[in-house]
Amino acid sequence: MGMTSENSVVTEEEITQAKSLAWLCYLGIFFIVPLLIYPTNRFVRHHVGQGLSLMIARIIFAMAYLAGFMLLYIAMFVPMVLIGVLQQEGGDWAGATVLMVLGGIIFIFLAVVLVCACLLAAAAIAGIVTAISGKLWVIPIMGRMGVWMKLSVDPRKSKEISADPG
Repeated sequence: MGMTSENSVVTEEEITQAKSLAWLCYLGIFFIVPLLIYPTNRFVRHHVGQGLSLMIARIIFAMAYLAGFMLLYIAMFVPMVLIGVLQQEGGDWAGATVLMVLGGIIFIFLAVVLVCACLLAAAAIAGIVTAISGKLWVIPIMGRMGVWMKLSVDPRKSKEISADPG
């Protein structure tokens, strides 16, 4: 029995044929390998859509993390220079205090981004496990991007199957 979704059926044969390579879809750019070997296999295309969504999210979070570190460096380094200058001149410390508070906010932002990066790693592991076990799974929140790109199967219009007859 296959999986029906918008004129596409993922058959047991497709799952059995491609599940040995579909797990590569969750390892960043390596999603190209199963796509080149099985370009028309709908099981592979589903996992390519999920892996591509995950890779895009990883890139976005990596850029946010890098930007956060740059801002944190600026927000922490500039106050130190200001404090040194203000101590010599006996000036107002308000500007340095504001920048240090901003540095604290950026630090919290970085902690949230780090937690999200850990969640992305967990999603990748879950995707690898589901691909190896021959199942279709949509990553919560970002997995819909694969459906939108018409690579993944829409789970609302289909039910999950696996290659195992039980």
